[in-house]
Amino acid sequence: MQEQLNRERAIPKQSEGVKPPPDWDERAQEESHLQRTFPVPRLQHDDVRDMNQLRAAEDDHLSSTGRNADGTMHIPIARAMELLAKEGLPAVSGPFVPNVPLPLEPVTASPDAKAKSGTKKAGQ
Repeated sequence: MQEQLNRERAIPKQSEGVKPPPDWDERAQEESHLQRTFPVPRLQHDDVRDMNQLRAAEDDHLSSTGRNADGTMHIPIARAMELLAKEGLPAVSGPFVPNVPLPLEPVTASPDAKAKSGTKKAGQ
């Protein structure tokens, strides 16, 4: 991963007679300082750029059709919503079983129910 980062950040060699682009934000100096100061692997250097790359990759995935690493297929969200609106949800066989177990609360009888059951026993 570090090698890929170094390749991405490498400044391409310029042919003679062509001036390199100006380093407006002094990125080259900062990169040189980081190389000398902190060991590899370093934490994020440019978190905004990293987040933008992540968002772009996620947007590409969500708006494309293809096969996932686990073998399942994915389709764009808009297409999935169209299919659900047109065809509806598939039929379910069997009872609903939640993925997360629901908390069970102990059932306690109210004081009125206890009193009624006590009078019935006494009257019998």
